[in-house]
Amino acid sequence: MRMGLTQQEFADMLQITQGNVGHYELREQTMPPEGARKLIEEAAVRGHRVTYEDIYGAVDTPVARQKKKIKEEK
Repeated sequence: MRMGLTQQEFADMLQITQGNVGHYELREQTMPPEGARKLIEEAAVRGHRVTYEDIYGAVDTPVARQKKKIKEEK
């Protein structure tokens, strides 16, 4: 997902370092839950829909698989 921000603008928005942003992009670090919450809120203000799944990836549990199956059947 792109919000049209530089790494530094993104870092400033979340009150983190530009280096952290680079690590998150490369999946070298995991964004803390508080950062994810801030990202979701800031994205919404800018008209984007971001979910925890977008940030952390899909969760592979029986419930998640069932939900995916239901969506695919529609």
